[in-house]
Amino acid sequence: MLSNHWAVKTVQFSTATILLSFVLFVHQRELTPLFASVPTNKHLLPIAWAAAVIASVQPIRISLVWNGLFATLALLAAPKATHGIAVANARTRDPVRGPALTHLLTLWPLTFLLSTFAVQSLDSFDSLVSVLLCSY
Repeated sequence: MLSNHWAVKTVQFSTATILLSFVLFVHQRELTPLFASVPTNKHLLPIAWAAAVIASVQPIRISLVWNGLFATLALLAAPKATHGIAVANARTRDPVRGPALTHLLTLWPLTFLLSTFAVQSLDSFDSLVSVLLCSY
């Protein structure tokens, strides 16, 4: 029973991590033709890190089922939303605020949800590991 639980938590964490890497890669590739590489990359990692840190320290616990549902809906809406928001921000011709607003409005929610999913998988995994270590 415990090995099955460990396997499920490992798969959940791995899935969230792989999806997050894929989202960051696709987001960067989608915005580079609109804003060029330097403005796109300038704010990409700080915003992604901020969302991941906030997800790891936020006190509200979202159940894994609801978090998975929210992440799925956000992933479904991401391509159209990212393109629409990026085009609207590109029309302002501001090379600094355009990519930053696009990252905040499209990348931040996805990173937050996927990081929350990964962190909560690790929280329960850490409690399982601590129970196993304390029992020996």
